[in-house]
Amino acid sequence: MDHLQQRRQELEHKEGAGIHPKGGKAFRHDPGPFSLLQENDAKRSRAMQKAEQEKQQMAQKEVEAEHLQEEIARLMTAKTKLQGRLAAHKPFSEYLQEVLGKTEQDISELIGRFQTLMATQVSLVRREQVAREAESNWICIQNTAAGKTLELGQIKLAALNLFQMVAKHRKLPMNVPQEDTDAQLDAVSSCSVSINDVTFGKLTPWEVLNY
Repeated sequence: MDHLQQRRQELEHKEGAGIHPKGGKAFRHDPGPFSLLQENDAKRSRAMQKAEQEKQQMAQKEVEAEHLQEEIARLMTAKTKLQGRLAAHKPFSEYLQEVLGKTEQDISELIGRFQTLMATQVSLVRREQVAREAESNWICIQNTAAGKTLELGQIKLAALNLFQMVAKHRKLPMNVPQEDTDAQLDAVSSCSVSINDVTFGKLTPWEVLNY
């Protein structure tokens, strides 16, 4: 009995000192139920924060995915339009290839021919301008000649009228042709009175009237 009581006291002493009864090593102190609750709450809070972050990241990724889908749709529409335009212009490309194949000319030769045609066109335009200016000058000359012809006709008519009046008054022969204006003017001149004859008294007024 004394031995058992002594052994119990030794164990109690070791437990009070924190020494394991078998190994003689220190053992951890039991934290108790309150410490466990705090640790569980902290773990739960961290888990909730992580879940919220993952939820936000997921929502952001969904928005980005929607934007990418819209961009893909826009690019597909643009691609379809470009393919349509390419198909519409394909005959022109094929035609040029066919022309190049038939004529056996390279691009530089075609460009040279194009430049030659452009120079010829410029020369033709200049010639057309010169021709138009010449035509305008010719029309102006024709108009001037027509005016002069009209003026000459009026002069001839006035000379004929004057000749007929003088011939009737002086009873001259009327055998002068109507188109011979020079002869008509000579006849009128031969019957005219000199101003000097009247001024210097060589002829009287009566003689002038009957000259």
